[in-house]
Parts: sequence; structure tokens; C-alpha cells
Amino acid sequence: MFKIKDRIRETSLTSGSGDININDTFGGFHSFASGVGSGNQTYYAIENGINFEIGLGTYTSSNAITRDVVFDSSDPSGNKINLDGGASVVFCTYPATHSVFLDKNGMMSGQLPYYSGIALPNGLLQTRAFIGSGNTGNVSYWSDENTIGGDDKFIWSDTSSQLFIDGDVSVSGNIINPTSTGDITFISSEGRSLFHAYVNNGNNNIIALHSNDSTSATWTLGLKPYSENFVDPPSHAYVLGNTNKFSCVINDQNSYLMNYSNGFWVSHRGVDLLNVDRNNGVNIYNNSPVEVPLTINSAVSQASDLQQFKNSTGTELLSVDKNGAIVFNSQIDNATASNNSLFYSANNDKLVFKDKNGSIHELY
Repeated sequence: MFKIKDRIRETSLTSGSGDININDTFGGFHSFASGVGSGNQTYYAIENGINFEIGLGTYTSSNAITRDVVFDSSDPSGNKINLDGGASVVFCTYPATHSVFLDKNGMMSGQLPYYSGIALPNGLLQTRAFIGSGNTGNVSYWSDENTIGGDDKFIWSDTSSQLFIDGDVSVSGNIINPTSTGDITFISSEGRSLFHAYVNNGNNNIIALHSNDSTSATWTLGLKPYSENFVDPPSHAYVLGNTNKFSCVINDQNSYLMNYSNGFWVSHRGVDLLNVDRNNGVNIYNNSPVEVPLTINSAVSQASDLQQFKNSTGTELLSVDKNGAIVFNSQIDNATASNNSLFYSANNDKLVFKDKNGSIHELY
């Protein structure tokens, strides 16, 4: 380790540029042995006549100092001086090149080129200063290579374990759920779009997921014109739903809807064309007086019937075969047949007509 101590001063009779062998301690001063200790590094200075040397050395158990790094010397090249074997004085020093001091403004500083950073007690090194300020909860970030910033639009709450971002979030990769227990949830305190997404190509139709603020909330997922207003729901090419209905809407003229109260609806160009309802059956609405409301087209080489009518147990009552012929699959008793009806009589074993008075008329 590195150690430095005040008032260490000893003599040496070393010659050459090798290790400095220690001789005697000056009266009233400490020795390197007691002040630095074997195996530890320290700053040293040695004076030999008019020559000097300042450096970093290691005190050894043989009562010598190795000359590890020379910071400054009287040698023209700044190398180790060549001791002449006469009496030299060696002592602990505090080299100006490696000093830490307060400048004229009271700021702690050092001198280049050796002022390179701070070695912290936990072994980490800090080689760059940082400045900055922020409020409680601010998430810190490097606003440049030397400055740590904080912003009230970027807040972390320890209480709720939530990150609050008031601004844009740019993601260049994937948003991944890292665990099987943590889900990504979008939460709003009021009815509004939970997110906007769009391709920045000049058209800017926004894909939005909107939810209103009600007991049975209606959600809407689809397109709307570009806007930074999150309150408006999608206006075209959207699907919506709640606990009572589901709908797919192209625009306000074209849609289909399934709801609890009156079934399934298809609307085209502002006109209801089809309704399927549990209580009211299937209803087809024709908007054109010159068009056929319902057309059934067979397949090429049709092999089965074009249409079949069955009772609740699945018994086939009437059908239209592949050639368009009406087939009476079941016979009906004359007494149970309705007035003004055409049917295959179980009594006459023929096709008959029952008129409004209940009279039976054979057709052939």
C-alpha cells in the first residue's frame, strides 16, 4: 500500500543509481522503518550535494528504498541521479506534481500531467467529474459527457414502483416482458386513448387504442387522423367492444355489429341489409326495387340440394334440389295443414291445395 508520514528524515552513503540504503535517522525525526514500513510505497526526496531527486519508492525490509518512479531530478534528462557515496539526506516529501490543493477560488485541484482521477476506498476509480441537480424522484441521466441531469418529466416513485414519463419515448429495439409474472399494462385515469402509433411518412393515420370511462367500458382499436389529442377515439377502420356488443366499423356508413339486445346487423352504405336475431329470426332488407334480395348460387357440378328446410329435430320437410325443383320431403295430414297452403297430403297421397275455407283440392 501507499503511506506517507510527516518528519521522516534519514542519511545515506549510497553510491550509484541503485536502491538507496538507509544509514542513520536524524534526531527528532522518524525513520522510514517506523513511519512507512516494509513493503509500502511512499514519496521520497534525496539530496546529494547540489544534486536532488524526487520520486516514488518502496521501503524494503533490508532498510533500503527502491527508486520506482522518478518525478523530477537534477539530471538533465530527469532520470535517477548518480549518488557519489558521500553523505546524502533522504526524506518523505509531498511532490508538487502529485499534490492536491485548493486553488485561489477554493476549488480542489491538482496539476497535470499527473492529475488523472480519484481512487475511491472501494477500489473504484473516478476519472471524470460530474455536475447536476434534481428533485426527489428525478431519474438521473448524462446530459453530456461531464454533466448529470434530472427532469421533473422523468420521475421514479419508490412508493408505487412506477416510472412517470411526460414526453416522447423512443425505442429502437423490442419491448420485451422479461418474466412470466410481470405484464405490460397501459393505465389511464380518464377515458382516452391509451396509446398512439403511426408510421412517420407524411400520411400519419394513427393507430389508437381508446377506452371510455364507464362501468361497462367500451374499448376501440383502429385509425384516426393525425392528432396529439388522446381524448378522441378512432373514427374509421376500427373494432370496438364491451360486455354487451362487438362491432367492426369501416366508417359511419359501413359496419357490422353483434349485440346482446337485437342480434347481428350488417350495414352497407348507410342502409341496414341484414339482421339475425334470436327472437326475430333472419331478416334481409332490400334497398333496391330492381334487385333480387337473395340469390343462392350453386357450385360447379352441384351434387347436393340448393336449400333445405328442417324442423327442430332435424327432420327434412322441404328442399330445393340441385336442379331447382321443389321437393316435398314430408307428408302432412289434411287436418293439421294450414288454410291457404300447398302441401303433399298424407291422406290423398298427392300434392294438394287447402283453401281459405279448409277444403282440399287435388292438383292432378
